[in-house]
Amino acid sequence: MGVWCFTLSTFAQNYYQQALRKIENEDYKGALAALDKAIEQDSTNAMAYFKRGFTKALLTRHADALADFDKAIALKPDEPQFYIERGIAKVNLGDQGGACADWKEASSRGSEDAISYLEEYCQ
Repeated sequence: MGVWCFTLSTFAQNYYQQALRKIENEDYKGALAALDKAIEQDSTNAMAYFKRGFTKALLTRHADALADFDKAIALKPDEPQFYIERGIAKVNLGDQGGACADWKEASSRGSEDAISYLEEYCQ
């Protein structure tokens, strides 16, 4: 008889993986439900907040996405992709100055992708 030992982060990872599959299949509402559960199990998972923000942005819920990107950045401030996506959410909300600041931050953290956003929106 084996002993099952699951940690909260194991459950969180399972929900996170489910969400990734749902995003791939364009089931964004299902992905949000799985990401909500992942975050409920592990509120320190920056990638779960990031993916939830990304998914909300796909559903044009940019203000909601912004809050998740803020949380992801608070948990893992060295990740340039978080700043890029937050900048996209900001530009969709009419905050071009804030978007440019985020893309500059992403660029300073080594993102080459940020340069194209800077060139297109911040000249």
